[in-house]
Amino acid sequence: MRQTPRDTLTPVQAGATTGLAFGLFILTSSIALVAGLPELKLSDAAAVQTVLFQLALGAGTVAYLYKSGFDMQSLVPRPDTSGSVLGVVIGGAGFALLTGLATILDAMLPGHSAPVSAQGMSLVAIVVLSVVNAMYEEIFLLGALLRGLRGHGLQVAIGVPLLIRASYHTYQGFTGMLTVSLFGLLLSLVFIRTQRLWPVVLAHAVVDVVALSLLAA
Repeated sequence: MRQTPRDTLTPVQAGATTGLAFGLFILTSSIALVAGLPELKLSDAAAVQTVLFQLALGAGTVAYLYKSGFDMQSLVPRPDTSGSVLGVVIGGAGFALLTGLATILDAMLPGHSAPVSAQGMSLVAIVVLSVVNAMYEEIFLLGALLRGLRGHGLQVAIGVPLLIRASYHTYQGFTGMLTVSLFGLLLSLVFIRTQRLWPVVLAHAVVDVVALSLLAA
């Protein structure tokens, strides 16, 4: 019989969850950083590959968390009207603020961001990739790790997921890492305040859809 579900993780369980969900992405991002931040070329084919990887790795991570006795119900984003409004507002405002910050940083520190192209990406691929990626990252970073590490103190619960988030975005360079981390901090604070995954998942998806649509235009 499965043990009573809980919403805490030991350091070992948090490490295993991180390795399963983000280990591959941390590795490939680190390789890109060492290689000098080569251009990231996004396409429909690349989107399909990323989604398939996330579905496979996500299934393995979910299985591990279930086996560990984690409360799986807490990992389910539950859409509602108020959460949807909050998510759209946070996503829209976050995109505007972070785009402005990135523009300033690129002007002050040229060469510290990786070139990205998504010319010709279809809207369907953009939406599917954005939704799956947003769910993947926020379910495991916030729903599992932040929630699971609260017993180790709020600084640890916020800091560890932020460090992980930054580590698999090193391929974007300093500017990308900083803006992603700041947005991740905002999402973390919203999640702590609301204890709901849906607003942060939607906010993340909104930012990705807008950013990729602009790149594909």
